[in-house]
Amino acid sequence: VAPLLTAWREHRYPVVMRVLQRAATTFEQERRATGQLGFEDLLMITAALLRDFPAVRDSLGARYAHLLVDEFQDTDPVQAEVCLLLASPSSEGADWRTVVPRSGSLFVVGDPKQSIYRFRRADIGVYEFVKQRIAATGHVLALTTNFRSTRQIGDAVNDHFSSVFGMAATPEQAAYSPMLTVKDGDASAVADLEGVGV
Repeated sequence: VAPLLTAWREHRYPVVMRVLQRAATTFEQERRATGQLGFEDLLMITAALLRDFPAVRDSLGARYAHLLVDEFQDTDPVQAEVCLLLASPSSEGADWRTVVPRSGSLFVVGDPKQSIYRFRRADIGVYEFVKQRIAATGHVLALTTNFRSTRQIGDAVNDHFSSVFGMAATPEQAAYSPMLTVKDGDASAVADLEGVGV
């Protein structure tokens, strides 16, 4: 029975995908026609605008010469595309994976250990890719000092997570880095941040 079910699923897959694609296209047309765009629509339209219209990109880049993005670990590929295109001149081309941001134009802050929005396409790989792109032309600064919590909390956090996180990063998980706590007394714990900037 298993081979028969497999063959049936393989047969119906293209049919189902065509129906779903038509439904998605029709729904998108309806949203545009009625002006009821969602968050993802706005991102996709913005990315296309920056990618396909160099004059708009240069004008916006001049108007917003410095871009600061916090919580960058929760960035999805389309958001990363918008950031890198907005921070680079159109003469760099339209592929966000190869553009070089203007000097001083892009600063991102994030903690890859806090990347929790995979359900909405946030990807730690995107964070690492952008970090490497910035490192090629700018600076990467690891912010590991914790001023919020106490040494006792920092020690407890380090003791626990040194055995939970690996020493090397994987495509799914950031590498372990210790939290360096500098104050005594009671406070709540805070994770270290990693900031990168051009």
